Amino acid sequence: MRGDTMMYSPLTPNKKRRFDQGPPPTSNGRRPDGSHNGPIQQYAVYRRESLPPIHVTPHSATMPPPRTPREMRHQSMVELGSLQSDGSPKSVEEVLSAFPYPNKIKLLGRITPPYQYKEPGSASPSYRANRGAIIAIEGDDPAAVKELTEWLNEYLIKQKEYSPQIAEPPQAPIDNADREVTFEDYLDLIKEWHSKSKEMIKYITTTFPSADTPSPNSDTIIVSTKDTRKDSATPPDSPSHSLSSTKPAIKPVILLPTFQLAASIAYASRIPIQDAYSPTDHWQWMATLWRGTVGPDLTLYVKSFDPKEGQVGLKPEMDEGVRCLSVWKACGPGGRFADADLRRVGFEVGEWVKG
Repeated sequence: MRGDTMMYSPLTPNKKRRFDQGPPPTSNGRRPDGSHNGPIQQYAVYRRESLPPIHVTPHSATMPPPRTPREMRHQSMVELGSLQSDGSPKSVEEVLSAFPYPNKIKLLGRITPPYQYKEPGSASPSYRANRGAIIAIEGDDPAAVKELTEWLNEYLIKQKEYSPQIAEPPQAPIDNADREVTFEDYLDLIKEWHSKSKEMIKYITTTFPSADTPSPNSDTIIVSTKDTRKDSATPPDSPSHSLSSTKPAIKPVILLPTFQLAASIAYASRIPIQDAYSPTDHWQWMATLWRGTVGPDLTLYVKSFDPKEGQVGLKPEMDEGVRCLSVWKACGPGGRFADADLRRVGFEVGEWVKG
């Protein structure tokens, strides 16, 4: 080994770093400019620069403080946006209602996207064309949500191209002032819907020739392929499902009068915050627990307005990026959906399912 060859620590990221320190020292440990930096001192420089910096805070001199939920999910916060606060305390429900509903639906769409075929050979265009859809109907008025769900169910039945089923939505927390809603309640709900998610996927991927399609049931049911299709259902790859059949395929459609959005907000509003989470972070954590379940292909959101206060309902508006169709309805006893708006809903849902 040559006398001017230096020993390098395996912790040194790049051997070229020695040139960043200026000219190498002479045999007596001095640089050409007269400064002293012997091999031990020089190794210490390299060793120190190869290690991550130490963050010193008033609370700890050895490690950085833990990141808050807000910092860890900064990107998600951008999805929801920011709020102007007047400094007065607000409940979780009040905070969440102040955020635009498309932002919340978009965030949920990132957590639970619609079903995508993963089986080998099942992603062919002809196979995808026979896939059904999951439609979630959400909104700020439960009665209006139910009304639109029932109308859409009847509309799809009349088209004779679909086999719609109204599924029982996620169970809302029991309204009991004597009993506090807990995380265990919510986790039990999530566990239940991991199982129902598989049933929904099986339902929308099982198609039937029109002659074999069972009569749709307009009553609210719990989604179960076994219950709705009974023993007449056969796997998509069976001979009766041959794409060469002359009979048109019927698309199965699941209608959910409220789904992940309503459930996550309802439980986040009832489960008390007993840690450092803000109301927004609290809801986002609750929403994230739906990860691994199937999300809706399309969300219909019913937005109520009060004509007595001078509010005017807008025309239905489709946001394809969010996969959300907004529908307005006048609130109050005499409030109703406009006929033209309902026709638009039927058209958009049909086009979305076919696409």
